[in-house]
Amino acid sequence: MPFEIVTKRYIREARAEETRRLKVEGKIVNIGTGAGNEIQLDGLGVSINHARIEKKEDNTYELTDLGSSDETYVNNNLVSKLILIDNDEIKIGSYVLILKLPASPEEIPTILVSQIEGIEPETPEDERILKESKIKYVSRYQLSKSILNKTSLSILGLAIIVILTIYWILDDDTEAFSPGKLSDAHTQFNKDCGKCHTIAWEIVPNNACLECHEVNPHKENEHFTPVCVQCHFEHKGNPVLADLDNDSCTQCHSELLTKGYIPSSTYHRYITDFDSDHPEFAVLVRSLNQNGDTARVRLNDQKNLEDKTPIKLNHDVHLQPGLRGPNGPENLTCENCHNVDANGEYMLSIEYESHCSRCHTLEFDLRFGDEVVPHETTDIVRDFLNKSYTEYAVKNSTRLGLAGDSNALRQWVSLRVKESEDVLYRKQKCGECHILEEEALINAGLPEVVKPKIPERWFPHSSFDHELHAKNLNLSCDSCHMDVLTSESTTDVLLPSINTCIECHSSKGGAKTECVFCHQYHERNRNVTIEVTESLEEILERE
Repeated sequence: MPFEIVTKRYIREARAEETRRLKVEGKIVNIGTGAGNEIQLDGLGVSINHARIEKKEDNTYELTDLGSSDETYVNNNLVSKLILIDNDEIKIGSYVLILKLPASPEEIPTILVSQIEGIEPETPEDERILKESKIKYVSRYQLSKSILNKTSLSILGLAIIVILTIYWILDDDTEAFSPGKLSDAHTQFNKDCGKCHTIAWEIVPNNACLECHEVNPHKENEHFTPVCVQCHFEHKGNPVLADLDNDSCTQCHSELLTKGYIPSSTYHRYITDFDSDHPEFAVLVRSLNQNGDTARVRLNDQKNLEDKTPIKLNHDVHLQPGLRGPNGPENLTCENCHNVDANGEYMLSIEYESHCSRCHTLEFDLRFGDEVVPHETTDIVRDFLNKSYTEYAVKNSTRLGLAGDSNALRQWVSLRVKESEDVLYRKQKCGECHILEEEALINAGLPEVVKPKIPERWFPHSSFDHELHAKNLNLSCDSCHMDVLTSESTTDVLLPSINTCIECHSSKGGAKTECVFCHQYHERNRNVTIEVTESLEEILERE
């Protein structure tokens, strides 16, 4: 369900108001100064991740303050979480956001965004209202005319410190000293500070995190061994510690002059943000040498960008309307061959039995009707043919004139096997898709079918969710893989460039641009052994 964002901004130089409209997909609108927010606000009083508006399952709209430093107000009342109603006025810093709710759940809600400071009054009444609002704002900080002056506040603060110190000494409850709310995943430790803070008055060590999290972040080495809490800041009101701003990554990874501490021109790049200075994507392409080595080539390197996988494929032919199929003309789509995994993220490997065998059949002799040879190596195919023809000759020996003559039977089988292999290998049955090397196994009279070795992951250093883009956003495959419908060569690399992604993943497009949205940092251990230590009842009692 999308939101419509209408932003009004006063341009002082032109003495005019500019209105911008943006449609945001999804049920959540994030607000803050960070580039990943759907509503990005600048200026003092706005945190990087300030607040969010979420459409709930019951069609209500909930505003949540994300632990902002300058807080969030609705209708001049301080709030942390609130169900909004139509025309509620949300104040964040110098901005006012007004939510316009639709008459029915099918319609799109609208969020009007305007700035209350920096706009020149046009009438005397506007000027009076602006002055009164500034006086009220300043009066909040006038301590000299209040009982709560500097002296009284200092005494009060000292008294609070003394009381808390005495309370801490006499009571075991340490919850009062928590500097802020824990993340959602750590709320079970609210009363068990020692679970993470194993050393008093020191930062949480890595081994405390690894008690629960079986991960290997940085491989420890003499150059750099970071601490988990350097990036994952707890007690800051972050619901999910894995959601990091770009600053958390670029503080170390902006200068990619080396990889593995070895100088490399491939990584000579200064990166601070996705849509401003991120390099072109690099894909793994395979060479034609004997080992089939792979190399990373950037998508804008037209000289070296070739998919040299030893297989023959013409996308243009397969995607032509009315293509001849086993049951008559049909229209193939990308989904006929390219299927996503169970998580809807990555494409599964192309398999002959699942994707090709329906049209590219391997019949070898009319005597056997629709029976086909196995899609295996040439020696396995030969064994299959020998067995099939031998059984046929024995069963029909009288009709074939082979009864009682074993030598004649063997010669007949050998001739039929050779004829079938000519059909399969030399009349373009197998060679229609595969590269055949005729001289590879010359002593056995068989060619070698070169293994395709199609890359399973073209972008090994990033993650991608196909279902999110195709199903949730209704994007067709050729929206990103733009040349697929006209590609006639197997060597074409039909992957989207960074410019295709930036159309949406930018401050203008509104989609997320954080590093962690595409890049997985931790190397997860797939073989994790979990030791059972507590029951659910014990954990709930501890709460």
